[in-house]
Amino acid sequence: MKTMRVERLDNSHSALTKHGHWTDAERIELRGRRGATTLDLRHLGRQMTVDLALDLERSSLTLLVPRDAVIDDEALHQIGRGGVKDRHGAHATGGHIRLTGQIRHCTVRIRRTGTRQTDIAVIRRFLTGLSDRLPQP
Repeated sequence: MKTMRVERLDNSHSALTKHGHWTDAERIELRGRRGATTLDLRHLGRQMTVDLALDLERSSLTLLVPRDAVIDDEALHQIGRGGVKDRHGAHATGGHIRLTGQIRHCTVRIRRTGTRQTDIAVIRRFLTGLSDRLPQP
């Protein structure tokens, strides 16, 4: 029997950002209270299926996904305002990301590769990290 790889993240009252190829897990469990989380899932292959189990309250979650990723949020229970915001996902045919669990007064934003905002955010983060590592005169 094959065991499923699980990545567990907890973000309460803070900002959590995971960029680059940070996990190979088939299931990601995220708990959060009043936090802001950004998860980069762009490294997922076209055939990859990931379960994202959410337990969020008054938080925001931004998912950076490939342009052709399929986002399935039918098993996600929403209480209060917010919800899943995906402007460009109507004709997706690539890897599958399944959102499950419960969000209370939360917003999940889907940002697809190629959008200008995502590219600028990643470049800015890279340059900031690079300038911190350079020797100072």
